[in-house]
Amino acid sequence: MFKRDQFFFDDRWDGPTGIGRYCRELKRRFSSSLSLPLRGNPAGALDVIRLTAFMFLNKSARVVSPGFAAPLLGLSRFVLSVHDLNHVDTSHNTGFLKRLYYRCVLLRACRKSAVVLTVSEFSKNRILVWSGASADRVVVVGNGVSEVFLSSSKNDVTRDAGRGYILCVGNRKSHKNERAAVRALAALENYPDLSLVFSGVPSDDLMDLARRFGVENRVRFSGFASEEQLASLYANASLLLFPSFYEGFGLPAVEAMATGCPVIASRTTALGEVCDDAAVLVSPESDEEIVAAVDAVLASVDLRLELKERGLRRADVFSWAAVHQRAEAAVAAAFGNKVPLK
Repeated sequence: MFKRDQFFFDDRWDGPTGIGRYCRELKRRFSSSLSLPLRGNPAGALDVIRLTAFMFLNKSARVVSPGFAAPLLGLSRFVLSVHDLNHVDTSHNTGFLKRLYYRCVLLRACRKSAVVLTVSEFSKNRILVWSGASADRVVVVGNGVSEVFLSSSKNDVTRDAGRGYILCVGNRKSHKNERAAVRALAALENYPDLSLVFSGVPSDDLMDLARRFGVENRVRFSGFASEEQLASLYANASLLLFPSFYEGFGLPAVEAMATGCPVIASRTTALGEVCDDAAVLVSPESDEEIVAAVDAVLASVDLRLELKERGLRRADVFSWAAVHQRAEAAVAAAFGNKVPLK
């Protein structure tokens, strides 16, 4: 057991994903806290047992989690982050154990935790409707753009976009709607030299679809990309295509904007809120709308310049300093200002 009133941060969420970046940034703000002394995947089915045992054995410990893992006990001393309700709202994208966890553990945690941090008004509203939590218990802290994207070389939108590549940044999950990007590439018959690049690991499903449309030689996967490599992918792309069905925030959109890359994104869920007027917004359900938007961006230097300028301004809104301040205020209020900051 630890000393009384100690403050812990669950940095097991650190990683290459959007949650991982959020974790690293919050950890910097709460750098005087102790790392939560637990092992194992925080998103795993057994973590509720580990967290519950820790809170039971350390009855005055205060914990901040940048992810959705929550204990069964000690919730008044626990702050969790719920980035979205993807596993609730897109049932085809999750398994039985995850649905059970959300229904039996997370729903109660949203009602009983000291505070719930989230990243968009869309996610906050979904959490309130789904869980019945009080509005003052759920706080939007937002997301930020890492310095590597802000300081990277900027996209030269005046070059021949039709000979470049469309970039898709995602994780191969079905709600990312990446198959729509392959269909769009095949439909853009006026651009035979155009390629499609997916960040991350290859996908047999996407390559099978590309072969069916005869564009397999124009589809590539970057493999794992560091933030520096991802910034370079954005800066050299003709555009970012982000036709996701569901996003609690949509960090790739603002990362791309920070590099001056034109963005086409879904108008649904949080993406319309996050992108505002700095992207071409489309229905993820409409291949025709997606193709028309890509064609318009590829064909018009003026449109690309406008999207670049608007995107750079929009990206400036999402600073980690602002996220730090909002998170600090929310956690301090929840814990009576007993919060160790750097």
